[in-house]
Amino acid sequence: MINKPNVIWILMGYILLAAQGAPPYKPTDTIQINIVDEYGTPTAARVRVTDMEGNYLAPVGHETDFAMTTSMDQEPVETDVLLDEQRRFAYVNGMFQLQTSEQLLRVEVVKGFNYKIYDDTLRFDGNSEEVPTIFLLPAFENLPDISWYSGDVHVHHINVESALLEMKAEDLNVCNLLISDFTLDHDKFTGEIVPESESEHLIFYGQEYRENSLGHINLLNLTQHLIEPSKVQRQHQYPLNMEAMDQAHKQSGHVSWAHFAAWPGLEGPLAVVMKKVDAVEILCTIDPFYQPIFVSRVVPEVRINSGLKLWYRLLNCGFKIPITAGTDKMGNFVTVGANRTYAQVEGPFTYQNWVEALN
Repeated sequence: MINKPNVIWILMGYILLAAQGAPPYKPTDTIQINIVDEYGTPTAARVRVTDMEGNYLAPVGHETDFAMTTSMDQEPVETDVLLDEQRRFAYVNGMFQLQTSEQLLRVEVVKGFNYKIYDDTLRFDGNSEEVPTIFLLPAFENLPDISWYSGDVHVHHINVESALLEMKAEDLNVCNLLISDFTLDHDKFTGEIVPESESEHLIFYGQEYRENSLGHINLLNLTQHLIEPSKVQRQHQYPLNMEAMDQAHKQSGHVSWAHFAAWPGLEGPLAVVMKKVDAVEILCTIDPFYQPIFVSRVVPEVRINSGLKLWYRLLNCGFKIPITAGTDKMGNFVTVGANRTYAQVEGPFTYQNWVEALN
């Protein structure tokens, strides 16, 4: 049974708050926000909405406290990402909706490196029927217009649909999903572009070939078969990585030394001298200015060389070896393409032409 005096006091409280200038109680509304590019076309992006106290508001269909994925999840569906300082973002495709009673919201929208970050406070008073539209503007010239295309050479543990959405939202052109001895996606290898790919967003299954002492290598553009052993990590330093490199090159494959700054591997210098390596992945899981995390335990002299210095030593020895960049992504704590390589493609934009540009 409702106590009528209590109801009267509550109503009087709202009247007093309104008289003092405080916003009256407002029921939860559904707010829609559109996102378009410089051509006015709806576009995917990474968004973060917070109230004036900094609390994250998840778009409709997303969770505020979403689960974190790891390498144990293998091919998880990803629609959100948690970055540094507990900054949560949602991936949306052209528009998103919010259910909130807040009238002032901070809206951040990010679309890769080539678009200006949108960060502003928006007011929603419920009186306007016009749907707010956020225009994302390029920071400089559209790179594909001058044949420059970006790619992440080192990605794991994400399903194709999620990878495609993130690529669009992060303005990434190429995603190399690498099958390895710790993944369960070996049946996905076809030697061709993944059918779900789009004209400016290409996904290709390659391989990371590993041995903890010899080192790890990324094998891109494998067109015929994976390099064995592919499902079980080698227990001995045999066969050498160089044998796998030769097999990859017979398929017109591209060999980059995986996370070179963090894990150059003991076979790395010899493989470079023998001209088996097409590029070194200088930016990956560790800042290239820091020392390697594995080889320095085996060869103490390597402690004086950061990954960047190791690459410069190769250059000073006359080896004009290109550098690449990848994320080694294994969960939704890093975005696809957070580290990326830009390559200037000759001719039409195809995966093979992009790999040739890496070389």
